[in-house]
Amino acid sequence: MFICSLKWVNITIKKKVERGVTHMKNQQIDVYISDNCRECDQLVNYLTQLNIPFNTKNTTVNKENLRQLQEANIYLTPTIIIDNYYRIIGFQEGKLRQLIR
Repeated sequence: MFICSLKWVNITIKKKVERGVTHMKNQQIDVYISDNCRECDQLVNYLTQLNIPFNTKNTTVNKENLRQLQEANIYLTPTIIIDNYYRIIGFQEGKLRQLIR
């Protein structure tokens, strides 16, 4: 029964992702970056090339941004948080491509 519950949760999350994130241009997108981070630069360039609006939050320059990530139990950059709900940690081009179709 516990396994069924996990399957239900996975299906529910997948449906929310399919409905909620496929139109990233209509979402609030916060991109947490840090200085001297190649993946951060790649992610920012990728989103910029696709004309997807986003807010950049540099954790090196502003420690409040770092605190926000740590409150969410995230300790890596780059991190994308969409509508304060969906999280993508690292530059995952494949996952991003799926979400913006």
